[in-house]
Amino acid sequence: MKKQQQKAESLVWAECAAEAALSKKATDVLIIKVEPLLAIVDYFVMATADNLLHLKAVAEKVEEALREEYGIKPIGREGVASASWILLDYGDIVVHIFVSAARDFYDLEALFSDAELIAYPAL
Repeated sequence: MKKQQQKAESLVWAECAAEAALSKKATDVLIIKVEPLLAIVDYFVMATADNLLHLKAVAEKVEEALREEYGIKPIGREGVASASWILLDYGDIVVHIFVSAARDFYDLEALFSDAELIAYPAL
């Protein structure tokens, strides 16, 4: 029962992160359920930003939303000094915020093509 509750909670966190990214005008927001493929993460949240300033603003908004709504902070932050990709690791979810060229280059959607893709907001 606890495992099921944890999965539901991680989806709620992923949706919160997606909403926060959208509120800062991120585009192509997507939630990928990677739990069947990766043992340590349930969901990836992916979003695209226009430039470095937008990238940082989206990341800050995601952190703020998850901290204020659920009292959680990332256990890891990568790429903050980068100009192309910021990764926020919350354990059960990982948030990837890219500029468009980096998202196209790394193409995580193709890498996890066997996973369930959840367009956000749902169409």
